[in-house]
Amino acid sequence: MELTPIQKIDAVLKYINTIQKPPSRTYTEMVDELKAQNIILNTKELFEILYKLREDKYCYIELDEKGIARYWSTFDGQLFSSQNGYSGKFAALDAEKLRIDLENEQHRIDNLQSLRNARILNLLTGALVIVGAAVILWDMWKHFHPSVTATYF
Repeated sequence: MELTPIQKIDAVLKYINTIQKPPSRTYTEMVDELKAQNIILNTKELFEILYKLREDKYCYIELDEKGIARYWSTFDGQLFSSQNGYSGKFAALDAEKLRIDLENEQHRIDNLQSLRNARILNLLTGALVIVGAAVILWDMWKHFHPSVTATYF
C-alpha cells in the first residue's frame, strides 16, 4: 500500500521521535531503519521530508566530527507528533474550512431571504400606495360629481 505524502512525513516524524540510543541518526541509517519498518521512501522524498521537518523546527541537524549530518528530534516535534502530526493539522484545517464554508452558505441563504422579504415588502407597499391613491381619487370623484355617484350608491 502506497502511503500519502502526509502519512510519509508523519511516519518519519514518529520515527525520529522514537530514536533513543544514540539519540540521533544519519541519513543512511534512517533509510535502512525506515525500510525495515516497511516505510519505503526514495532519496528525494526523504530529503524533502527532513528539510520540511527542519524548516518547521520539528527536527534539527547536527554535523558530527566526521562532517556527517545527524538528525535529532526536538521537543516541538514530539508535541506535534503526539497531536497526530501533519494528519491532525490538515484534518483540523479541513474541519475549519468546512465550518467557514457552512457559515458562508448560511450567510448567503440569510441574504437571499432578506432580499425576498424586501421585495415582498416593496410589492405590498406599492399595492397600498395604489389602493390609497384609488381611495383618494374615488373620494375626489364623489366630491366633484355628487349627482353621478348618487345614482350608483
